[in-house]
Amino acid sequence: VTALTLDMSDAGSAYFNNKVGIGTTSPAESLHTTANIRLGDSAPAEFYTNSSELRLGVDRNNDNDTSNITFYANNSEKVRIDKDGNVGIGETSPDDLLHIKGTDTSTSDTFGLRIHNGSFTTNTIAGILFQNADNNNAYIRSIRSGTSSGILTFGTNTGAGIAESNISEAMRIDASGNVGIGTTSPTSYNSNGDNLVVAGSGNTGITIAAGTSDDTNIFFADGTSGAAAYRGIIRYNHSGDNFEFYTAATERLRIDSSGNIGVGTTSPQGNLHVEGAAGASGGGIIYVT
Repeated sequence: VTALTLDMSDAGSAYFNNKVGIGTTSPAESLHTTANIRLGDSAPAEFYTNSSELRLGVDRNNDNDTSNITFYANNSEKVRIDKDGNVGIGETSPDDLLHIKGTDTSTSDTFGLRIHNGSFTTNTIAGILFQNADNNNAYIRSIRSGTSSGILTFGTNTGAGIAESNISEAMRIDASGNVGIGTTSPTSYNSNGDNLVVAGSGNTGITIAAGTSDDTNIFFADGTSGAAAYRGIIRYNHSGDNFEFYTAATERLRIDSSGNIGVGTTSPQGNLHVEGAAGASGGGIIYVT
């Protein structure tokens, strides 16, 4: 028999009491085919092999330019691969190569993507590596630093090459929340000032930029409301080019745009202008020009 046709239009089902081979006389499984499997007529879905690959495809001949592959569980769509190759998890219209969407009302648990390194070895890494056409550009790493603690690091590449070893750590947040920029050990510095450490091998600094009519500030607080949020202030007023220094939420000293210093006054009239208490009792004004 070179061909066999089974018409099951009336019965609706068929039963085979052994293995079925399609294209083979020695089926190894309940259904064994050496050819492709096609589902549907218009823009069909297909299972087929190519050398050592198993391929799942839809609309191989591009008969329908809106074809998608979808995966269902518990009677609802969970994953979709659209016609452009974008993958949606919980999203039926993915906008990017990977689009994850869901609804989670928890305010304590992280929702989204989990990257898990199952090793218990100290200093093992889980992370994301970013690569462009000609080199590895950067990484974000979570480093296991102890039994229940971890470090988050950020690395960048100056263009040294494709190897991940050419990426250098640029910033780290340690297990205590201390931030080091240019240092892998912010806690090596004084414990009263290691919450943020900026280090460099040459000239090192921090820039605070603002508009020409605005202020740049460093606030010293011992609370979150009222004057407790600004008990001390170092302020540069860009519209007047003044440096202002506050204690107890009150301006105490000012250096104006001419370099004049005012203590107790916001309008110094000389190189040094002290106004207020002058001596053990009483008040007065001192000018030094």
